[in-house]
Amino acid sequence: MNDLHSHPPQQEKGSFAAVVNDRSVNFEDPMPLGEQILASAGYEPADEYVLIEEASVGSRLISLDESVKLNHGTPARFFAFPSGEVFMFTVNTHGYQWGRPDIRENELREIARVSASDVLVQLHGDAPPEVISEGQVVSLQPRGTEHFRTESRLITVFIDKTPKEIARGVYTTEQLHTLLGVEPGYLLNLQRDGGLETLKPGQKTRVEPGMQFFSQAPGGASS
Repeated sequence: MNDLHSHPPQQEKGSFAAVVNDRSVNFEDPMPLGEQILASAGYEPADEYVLIEEASVGSRLISLDESVKLNHGTPARFFAFPSGEVFMFTVNTHGYQWGRPDIRENELREIARVSASDVLVQLHGDAPPEVISEGQVVSLQPRGTEHFRTESRLITVFIDKTPKEIARGVYTTEQLHTLLGVEPGYLLNLQRDGGLETLKPGQKTRVEPGMQFFSQAPGGASS
């Protein structure tokens, strides 16, 4: 028979984990305040820092007097920054907040959980989108919101009307010769709106999905 006067088992101490930047902390309380999270990770005085929680999708600013629910298992993830402006950006329309005027490509990839099979692309209004290269540092605007999206790392282009899958990026003419399997000594042409452009040695070309390339024998017509 159950003892009506027995007490429920107490929560195991230190069983609620969190990571603030790269510092691991544990709590007995499953609902610590933002101020407690910062202080436990060594960010004191807490009112000199901004605390941002990484959510399952997006991120959110945590005030000092706000309680944050922690769970057993996977530690909650937070970012602490010296107090200042909070910068806004989106990845695939999901909103994120950040405490610095710049963010590294690997940080963007981590906070937005971007797969290694995808690349990050920054949108610039009417200007062409920019593929963010590995290790690149991206500036965030103090006003407004920067917008990013993810795209497959591999794209399909055509060489002599045959589809070829290659990684996005900027390539020299010589690199494209190798990637597209152009015969040694042949020229490489790119279909433009105004006709065929022969790519010069050392010229850099940003490859886009659907680009049409044609090989050409020296002194002859393209294939």
